[in-house]
Amino acid sequence: MSSSNRVARGLERLGHPSFGVRQWLLWLVLSVLLAAWVYGQVRGWQSAKEIAAGSGRLEVLAAALHTELSRHEALPGVLGMDPRLAAALTQAGVAQHLERANQYLRHVQAQSGAEAVYLIDRTGLTIASSNAGDPDSFVGENYAFRPYVIDALKTGFGRFYAIGATTSRPGYFLASAVRQDGAVLGVVAVKVALTAFEASLAAGPWPTLVLEDNGVVILSSDRALRYRSLTPLSDEQRAAIKNTRQFDGEGLQPLLAGTAAPLQVAAQEREIERLIGADHELVSRNIADKGWRVVAFVNTPTAQTFAAVSAAFVLSVGMGCALLLHAVALRRARQHDLREREHEIRRRIEDGTRQLREQIEEQARNAVMLRRTTDSAVQAGKLAVLGQMAAAISHELNQPLTAMHNFAETALVFLGSGQDAAAAGNLRRIVSLCDRMGQIVGHLRSYARKQPGPPSAVDVRSTIDAALQLLRAAQNRAVPISVSVEPPQLMVVARPVRLEQVLLNLLRNALDAQPTQPAGAAPVVSARGVGDKVVIEVRDHGPGLSDEAMAHLFEPFFTTKPSGEGLGLGLAVSKMIVRELGGELSAHKGEERGAVFRVELQRAGAGRARSGVPETAEAQR
Repeated sequence: MSSSNRVARGLERLGHPSFGVRQWLLWLVLSVLLAAWVYGQVRGWQSAKEIAAGSGRLEVLAAALHTELSRHEALPGVLGMDPRLAAALTQAGVAQHLERANQYLRHVQAQSGAEAVYLIDRTGLTIASSNAGDPDSFVGENYAFRPYVIDALKTGFGRFYAIGATTSRPGYFLASAVRQDGAVLGVVAVKVALTAFEASLAAGPWPTLVLEDNGVVILSSDRALRYRSLTPLSDEQRAAIKNTRQFDGEGLQPLLAGTAAPLQVAAQEREIERLIGADHELVSRNIADKGWRVVAFVNTPTAQTFAAVSAAFVLSVGMGCALLLHAVALRRARQHDLREREHEIRRRIEDGTRQLREQIEEQARNAVMLRRTTDSAVQAGKLAVLGQMAAAISHELNQPLTAMHNFAETALVFLGSGQDAAAAGNLRRIVSLCDRMGQIVGHLRSYARKQPGPPSAVDVRSTIDAALQLLRAAQNRAVPISVSVEPPQLMVVARPVRLEQVLLNLLRNALDAQPTQPAGAAPVVSARGVGDKVVIEVRDHGPGLSDEAMAHLFEPFFTTKPSGEGLGLGLAVSKMIVRELGGELSAHKGEERGAVFRVELQRAGAGRARSGVPETAEAQR
């Protein structure tokens, strides 16, 4: 069913009447009248709100500027009491005193955040400064023409805002006299930059100016308006500004045309309002004790824009109500489709959940099968080793049996002849041979069976000795293998029989790699503790491993032995066992020749917090 047909059926069920032209016009007129009333109300309310916001912001700016100007006023007076500055002024020819003064002024400038701090003698010559040695250093400059220097020498304190005569950067200058025994030796001055405060003016929503006492704009949200006078300056004002070089290089063009005489405050505000525009409301605040003023022009067209947006919103809402009935009908028509889609989605989710559950069960079965296959492969490897040992072990057991038979016959003869002591000696030899046979058979039975339970703490030396005993039984000869374990009581987290199987495979491979070896070239098995790990290495002196063999060494059925001498499962099974024990088996080339197989396992005791194996646990046979 198409969307148009569903909407039509929904409208029929709703019984919604269609609008005629007259009804639409009436609705439009009512909406326009309501929007016009909202426009008038919102404009008046928003204008009052913006003017109040402008006044509040200007109060904050005026207070912030007053705080910024007053923050450093006490600093020159405190600096003037330092004896290092007095010594530099009284002994200006001594370089040591001047250098101490420069270092002190640098430290003060860094701690106070002022742009510069400098020392001036009674003639206005700068003798020490925080920027001494810089390209724009104040040292050697004469500032006797600056009012803050003149006022400080006369009254003890001076302040002045001007463009820097040396750096051409504007700043607020504060100065205090340096006295000794009541006599004025010179002046210490501090220059404070107001760039951060000017940046805050630019961040505001309305044009904002800061005027100094002559009516010149010194700070502005629009940098193009800086150093312009509010009204034309008189000749006396221009002469004073020129003598003090307050705005050196600036034309001080007036913002407002008209008389050159200073305007009253009210007249200035009216002129500014005419300059900025009738849609702006002027707000002005004086800076206490400074003679400066902060002026802001609140933009009331913002209120008109807000009122227009509000009226447009009301009109849109009014016209939107006419479409609401159509939306209701459309919603009812689509609800049925949504219910059908919801049922379809629920059915698909149930099907997907069932399929996912089946996949999880299948993966679980595969995991169980993989574990069984792994255990079977390990057991098959051990049985293969046992099969190879069958002939040698039968010979090993046949010798004690023959000896036991001979000792028993001799013991009967001794008993018949009354030689009880000799008969007892033969019986003791028979018991010893039985113990030896029991050890061989018991060790083989322990090696052959599957070993349940978690890994435990296993003595490395005992495990190596057990593997060597099996290897000797399998070889039916002495096995020339060197063993080194450091420390002697080294314990590892493993299953003893599994670890024996790994070591037996590696030792057999080492002997096969060098069937005949010169003196001192026997295979070596060593074990050492490295942090919380145990590293067991089996090293041979055979021909070594090629790069191709290294790449496929641990793959099943890969072997470097001649045909018929190996199935290629020993290393694959060994690597699988070591990984099962939480370790790693790797192969490396020897330093000169041969190969090195390295087994890394968790050390018992050092890692028992992670493995859960007690430090004193014994290996389970």
